[in-house]
Amino acid sequence: MNSMTSLLPLYLCFVFCVQLALTCDIHGTNSGICTNEYHPSSYAIDGDELDVQAIQQAKIKWQSDMPYCGKYIANYYSPCVPSRPSTEWASPDANFQFGRLMKGESKTDVASVQTKDNWVRETVTSTIQGKIELEREQGSNHYHFNQNKDCQEAFARYTCWLNFPRCDEFFEDSLPLCQSACENLFRACKFESDLWRCEADVIHGDSEYDIRALFPGQPFKKNAFIPKSNNPLPICTPSIKGDASSIGMRVWFVLSLALGVDMLVEWM
Repeated sequence: MNSMTSLLPLYLCFVFCVQLALTCDIHGTNSGICTNEYHPSSYAIDGDELDVQAIQQAKIKWQSDMPYCGKYIANYYSPCVPSRPSTEWASPDANFQFGRLMKGESKTDVASVQTKDNWVRETVTSTIQGKIELEREQGSNHYHFNQNKDCQEAFARYTCWLNFPRCDEFFEDSLPLCQSACENLFRACKFESDLWRCEADVIHGDSEYDIRALFPGQPFKKNAFIPKSNNPLPICTPSIKGDASSIGMRVWFVLSLALGVDMLVEWM
């Protein structure tokens, strides 16, 4: 069996979010919301994100709502998460003597966040176990996940980022996956570079990619950097360590893809 056939199926839920206003799409519907409640900045006093108490409060929150993916997200960016509509009773007025029920601001659906996080954990765990079993049957020449903690960790991060994408600093859009995130996954799993599926754009025309499904996360966004400082701009998921609303990191861009599909991808 050659190296081309050594790539085995990986089960990834491709939940790509494009946020509208203060909401973002999850599973193809406008049912998500951008939240900063898992980041220390939400609890910091006088804007000090390194405040010990703020860090602890944020940690308690994400460990409760997002115990699996939180460690890859909470201190890095504000994610798009499932939301629930809220209602409020408006005061009486000339038209409504007894008041009326009005739609209020959407809030984080904690139960759905926990369910989604648990699904990611179970999917990652079962996928890694399946990959290891298959690789053992094929022999050490086909090892990628087996005896490779870096690969397993990279796969977990990648799946979490797909399912809880980063929101931009204005909470107006959720951001596509960084091309570097895909490259880091293939690199950590020790795949030959000619097998990587991390192109920024989908390839069209007479090529081998025409007969394959999209790789989860495609098309990727190339990283961009601030001149001189070489610090990455927050234009993709994850892109940069820190709060998505960091001053001086504002970037305007047009997001060309809005997809919300569950995908089973087989690497041939």
